[in-house]
Amino acid sequence: MINFNKFSKQRGFSATAMMVMLAIGAIAMIGVSRETIIKAAQVKGESYGNTLLKINNAVGLYQIQNAATLILAPTTEVSIAQLNSFLGANFSDSSPLGGVSIRISSEPSGCVAPNCSLTSQVVFKLPVLNSETGNVDARVLEAAMGKLSGDAGYSDASTPGTIRGANWDRPNPFNVPGTLMAINGYGSSVFAQFVDRAGKQGMLADFEMGGNSIKDAKNITAKHLALPMGTSLALGVNSIYSDELNTAIRQQGGIYIQRNDGSSGDINQVNNINAGGTASSRSVVTNDLSSSTAYAAQEVRTGGWFKTDGDAGWYSNKWGGGMYMSDGTWLRTVNDKGVYTGGQVQAGTLQSNGSLTVAGMATVGSQTVAGAQVIGGNQTVYGNTAVTQALTPGQIAVSGAGCAGNQGAIARDANNNLYVCN
Repeated sequence: MINFNKFSKQRGFSATAMMVMLAIGAIAMIGVSRETIIKAAQVKGESYGNTLLKINNAVGLYQIQNAATLILAPTTEVSIAQLNSFLGANFSDSSPLGGVSIRISSEPSGCVAPNCSLTSQVVFKLPVLNSETGNVDARVLEAAMGKLSGDAGYSDASTPGTIRGANWDRPNPFNVPGTLMAINGYGSSVFAQFVDRAGKQGMLADFEMGGNSIKDAKNITAKHLALPMGTSLALGVNSIYSDELNTAIRQQGGIYIQRNDGSSGDINQVNNINAGGTASSRSVVTNDLSSSTAYAAQEVRTGGWFKTDGDAGWYSNKWGGGMYMSDGTWLRTVNDKGVYTGGQVQAGTLQSNGSLTVAGMATVGSQTVAGAQVIGGNQTVYGNTAVTQALTPGQIAVSGAGCAGNQGAIARDANNNLYVCN
């Protein structure tokens, strides 16, 4: 028996699904195509850069070898054939950019040898343009410049007459956008590796000696001299040393501060001077001087006070005497030395705890004698003499004897009878 079997329906892709898949595929293809374009531009740019770099390096070697001749001319045009010994026999500059133009110049403009430096430029004759848009192909140019560091540059659409590099710019000999140039010599990064011996052209980078010495120099002028910590600056047999804390002058003799004419100079703005031995000077002018012992061979002068902080004062080493204070009342002499003056001694009160001896005349406005008083000469009293006890004349008189010149004198006889000379 033949029966009819039931078939299930088979379904295919809908129109919508098909459109989505096609769109995804197109996007993927665009992405792959873009990546391919970027990669191709990178490869092309690096190829241009490698060619330009090799030629530029050869020009640098050519400059060094022929500097004596090149420096005599303002400009010199150089061909690839002249660089064969530096480029190698298998080198070819064939490229879609029409070959190169090479020019070497003396700088600064108008200089006269030997006061000149050499600079060069290597330029592709045709610009680097995008084949589809005709515009400057910046992606290719940037890849080419990456091979030459800061020594390559190009002209853009806004300023086709100028080629600009990292820190430089030059006139564009072809005056079109997209021109690729490399420089060498003075002003380039390569120049920083050499010492310019011609004229007085400045260095463009640090001068690294690599641990070697600079010898037999006439003069070295610098804005700043920096030495590593813990090293010395040698000055003949002497040196200046410095570490983290101190600076030391290491020498055979003394330190002299002198002016240009050799006369004595000054030391100014010094905070502290600590001397392990003796600090001597003809003159010291300072606001504050602190020292355990300050010695002056001649005089010490001050416009202010001589002050002592303790019980000490002034002392004479030679004679063993001096003046000091040990309390708030008395000024005392060292070792009970006497005080001598050929002038006057004035005091509100003059007190003697022992004897008071006057070799000449003593003039006293008012005198109180508490004990005994012995007067070897004459005493003149212009006021009154008051005696609370006894007044005993010391002179012995004889009744009737002469006493000329002593009128008014009081004396006594051997029996203590009083006499008056009249």
